[in-house]
Amino acid sequence: MKRVTTNQRTFIDFKLYLTCPPGEDSACQVALLPTAEVGETVSPVTVPVDERPSTEDLELLAAKKVTLKQLIALGKKLANCLLPARDVHRDIRGLFQQAYNTAGPGRGVRLRLIIADDELKLWPWEYTYWDFLGGAESTSMSGFLVLDGRVSLVRHEPLPYPHPSRTKTAEDLTDIRVAFACALPKGERKLELRQDLNMITEAVRKVNEDGLRFVLKPKIKDATPLDLENKLPKGTHIFHFAGHASPQPAVSSGGLGSEAALLLVADKNTKDEVKLPASLLAQYLQQAGVRLVVLGACNTAQRIKEEDAFLQKRSPWDGLASALAAKEIPAIVGMQYEVFDDSARAFSEQFYRALASGLSLDEAMSGGRRAMARVGEGDKSCTNLEWGVPVLYTRLPDGKLFPERMELAGETAAQVRSDIMLPTEFHDHRQEIYDKFENMYSKFEERKKLLNQGQTHKAQMVKQAVVQDLREVEHKDTTEEERNEIYREFEALSEQKRGDPAGFARTALKKIEELDAQRKEIYDEFEKE
Repeated sequence: MKRVTTNQRTFIDFKLYLTCPPGEDSACQVALLPTAEVGETVSPVTVPVDERPSTEDLELLAAKKVTLKQLIALGKKLANCLLPARDVHRDIRGLFQQAYNTAGPGRGVRLRLIIADDELKLWPWEYTYWDFLGGAESTSMSGFLVLDGRVSLVRHEPLPYPHPSRTKTAEDLTDIRVAFACALPKGERKLELRQDLNMITEAVRKVNEDGLRFVLKPKIKDATPLDLENKLPKGTHIFHFAGHASPQPAVSSGGLGSEAALLLVADKNTKDEVKLPASLLAQYLQQAGVRLVVLGACNTAQRIKEEDAFLQKRSPWDGLASALAAKEIPAIVGMQYEVFDDSARAFSEQFYRALASGLSLDEAMSGGRRAMARVGEGDKSCTNLEWGVPVLYTRLPDGKLFPERMELAGETAAQVRSDIMLPTEFHDHRQEIYDKFENMYSKFEERKKLLNQGQTHKAQMVKQAVVQDLREVEHKDTTEEERNEIYREFEALSEQKRGDPAGFARTALKKIEELDAQRKEIYDEFEKE
């Protein structure tokens, strides 16, 4: 049987150079570098100082104490700095819109941020918000650019070295070798490291398509500096670390600057803490031939604030992820804020699945972010910010980390891409869907009371209202018979989830998705015929 192949998705490289001009009367200066599809700005755009995010806003985001409305307001300020619109010769926002339209649904736009100013590197650009529809009062998640499957955002460290590239190896790539290390030094916040290892083990175990598999070896627990120096075999493709990192100086550098570090254990028995400087970590990874570093550690992409840096001096490589990029590691994924364990697991599972299926780094990041955005859906007690925490550092020109694998992309890649490319509005409406389901739950309860009271006519009216709700949620084209069947299934679900409306909503939404998938399969078969 002929194997189905999937076309590679290409991205327009929209290169933005950001810096801060002298003086305190501007937020930043940004220029679009030459882009074949849309051109470039004639001169840099200076953004007024009142457009910059406030220190208070950034601190609230880091503490995860912002509402969705506040997050959107912050995201709009970031967009005003990143994609300003001044005049016809310097309309970066308009050029981005043009690139987006040129890319169309079959391609994408890669926002490549080349940031030459240390302070600007601290800003959380991954939360940039621009609502294409122009809704000034919009509270739609669809305005966050990184949640759009057609937009990628990468941080490109400006360096006086050639850009790395990955070309197909002489031999077919049949194994992607992943080295896993974790450490929890004494005194650090407890993490579920065993769950992380189990999750990654399970995620890579399932991958065995077209002769390719993930090999998870070695698995280094209670990692020490010597472990990372001696136990990473040559030919390791991915290094995944779970634990903590510190943006503080690892050791005194004789006044030459500061350096971030991984927090490891000095001794496996005592679990005393020791810091492995980024420069040494990079050396060990280079020796092993690592292509991708995934730092599940908290704060691995965060840089040192001016007041905390050693002797008040800034090193451009004081963030762990950026330090590895400076040492020519092709791609690094780090966390700019503390990340919740369940969100980190969701990201890793979808990220690895996308890479294994043959998708690019850009698409793998999109898949991971969307998986994080879905964690805790239906929970109104807090705003989910986790999807903006991962940061991708890469100087690869095309996102091709495993070109050998991309040439073999098949049905799995198509399925993963389909999820990534779902309109953000689908996920955006999920809260509305949860609300409808919780309302339906109360109607189920109301109908039972009416039936017990012998008021069958009123009970029938309530049932009709629920059927109408179901029709409004997803099934606009279902027949009355189908809606009644769905109603009966949900009535049974309401009994199972009695007293738990949120649990009912989660299960009901999953059921709706299963029914939609079945309907799509039937439709696809009909189209083929």
